[in-house]
Amino acid sequence: MGNLKHTIKTAAVSSVITASAVLSVCGIVLGSSADAQNLFNTDVNGDGKTDIMDLNIVKNVVLNNENNGAAVTESEDSDRIASYTAVLNYYYQAYNDPIELSEFGSNWLTPRISENKAENFEKTGYAFRDLNGDGTPELIIGEIEDTKDNTGSIPGIVYSYSKEKNEIIEVFESWNRNRNILLSDNSIVNIGSNGVSSSVLGHFVLESGTCSKKYKSFVFSEPKGDKIVYYTNTTGEYDPEKSETIENYDFEKAADELLASKGKVEFKPLSEYKKSKPLNAAAFSGDIKVSAFFRLFDDAGRNTVFTATEDISSVVLYDITDIKFNDEGSIMEYTSVPIYKVPELKAGESLAAGLEYGDVLPCNSICFVDSNGVMRYYVITQSGFDGSVILNEEGLF
Repeated sequence: MGNLKHTIKTAAVSSVITASAVLSVCGIVLGSSADAQNLFNTDVNGDGKTDIMDLNIVKNVVLNNENNGAAVTESEDSDRIASYTAVLNYYYQAYNDPIELSEFGSNWLTPRISENKAENFEKTGYAFRDLNGDGTPELIIGEIEDTKDNTGSIPGIVYSYSKEKNEIIEVFESWNRNRNILLSDNSIVNIGSNGVSSSVLGHFVLESGTCSKKYKSFVFSEPKGDKIVYYTNTTGEYDPEKSETIENYDFEKAADELLASKGKVEFKPLSEYKKSKPLNAAAFSGDIKVSAFFRLFDDAGRNTVFTATEDISSVVLYDITDIKFNDEGSIMEYTSVPIYKVPELKAGESLAAGLEYGDVLPCNSICFVDSNGVMRYYVITQSGFDGSVILNEEGLF
């Protein structure tokens, strides 16, 4: 597709109404005299027992609240999660497809995809960790040094998200001659070298909010005649005139002392990125544990049930609109309008929704954050062969 454009709009729609809330609003025992096809056999309250719910009453309660003006808003962290997901998509693609590495992080990534690509792919991980103490985690891409527990101590590439600017901040990256090692207190040691006579040993923390480097110490060396002279400051500047000279400095000893409190990052392997299937979809049938309903049909079998296979959050259903084609008939642009949101679905819980399926083009999609903190987006379609529900993570193709 190449330049497929996907726009997500906001919309005023219904607030989340759970099955338990429906029972509370109705104030009655449901299912005593309803038509059999309009009964849901569900475990509403999670007690392990099947409850009978009258679909007509549930449908009416939900529909009567559809236009109450409550907006489906993204969570406070949705922009950050979406931005980090886009970054992870880029690095995952770099290992799987030939792309030009011209962006931030290419110094760390290029040698890893140039040689021993498959091996390095398995050793590359990602993690979310608050390095500057502002309550918002940074995204760390790094090397898995211990494959037994998928841990490492060298952040290869670090991004931060600025809530004020609503954008990604490129914090720092490592490469062969410029390593950044994480310590147990979330401070970072930088060891760099341009040769025997030119070395750097920095110890810094990331400032809250900005992720600017605040140096506890910064030592660098330069040749002076037949000697190597070491300088120190706390600004991180390579400027002898703004630094003090250090006599009899033991670079290796100083580095070892700092690295004695080396920390660990628990990485998730990039090779397993998005390989999980956190959500299943099927036409309604049998007993389900329902957490929420939306826009249900009278005919229970026409409704689609989404069941979480792991804990997921910020689940949003969308209507797909404004599909545009190019001269060749390929989809080039479409818009997703949010219509319903569920704060979370625990593993095994379900969302039931009455969705229309077009003859050719999809009408709905669903988005959520998986248990790894990654945003997942699926287009919902129906098989033309057996009518089964299909979740397509590749979008509209």
